[in-house]
Amino acid sequence: MKDSDPILSSVGLPEGPATWTDEQRETYRLEHLKLALHEHLSRHERNCIVWQCSRRIRKPEKLSEEEFRRRVEDEVNRVEPVKAKKNARITQKGGLEILARFLQRVDETNQQPFAYSVGAIILFGSWDRKDKTHAGDIDLAVEFIPKATGEEQKKLAKSRQDAAIAAGRNLRDIFTYYSWPREEVAMFLRNRSRGISLADLDRISEGMDPDGKEPFSYTILRGDPDEIAKKFERSEFSLRACRVRQSLAETGEIITLFDDGTLNELAANKLT
Repeated sequence: MKDSDPILSSVGLPEGPATWTDEQRETYRLEHLKLALHEHLSRHERNCIVWQCSRRIRKPEKLSEEEFRRRVEDEVNRVEPVKAKKNARITQKGGLEILARFLQRVDETNQQPFAYSVGAIILFGSWDRKDKTHAGDIDLAVEFIPKATGEEQKKLAKSRQDAAIAAGRNLRDIFTYYSWPREEVAMFLRNRSRGISLADLDRISEGMDPDGKEPFSYTILRGDPDEIAKKFERSEFSLRACRVRQSLAETGEIITLFDDGTLNELAANKLT
């Protein structure tokens, strides 16, 4: 950070960020986020500020100007977001059918001429915890693997961007344009299913509260447990799962790889 940073003087923060308290860091983040409300900046510049500074707004480029400003103002003013109404809870049978169709879709995806294939897959969230009060969506995270390297991967991604534009898709800004090769894979996987919430396994912790009330656990549907664990070690908050399970491809049996008892303790407390 530069000594001439105007935010420091405007809010009276010391010049040495290494000495800041958590509250001072939060103050700086929110002051920086305020810049997204400056109308003299282009929308793309303001989107970039939100991508960098917001902990709530994941896709600002998809918001109308009115909604964009409302969400930024709410976060700057520390207004707690109103939780969206949950979908109707998915039954156990319905959820298993959705998962089966999704895994079949993965095989089809990897046969398409996309720039990325799908590697590891995990199930997390309320469905993994078997929390019946919140099971409105099935949360899945997938690993996007480039099909080539270096210049070859760039050429492949460019071919997918060009194909999308030729087909009439509006890749309206630089973020949408460069994210399209992954986004088209995600869209193909979801196949317009309203029961699936899909995340990037390498970016799963973005926007997650490190002190969140819900424990983090996951079940491996595909992939190597050690390699997946390394991804969480490198994640934004070094996420640590209280339980890790794996679904065996041959039999579908689910085995427990790690369990510190947190979920069992919470379940017992709910019964008392």
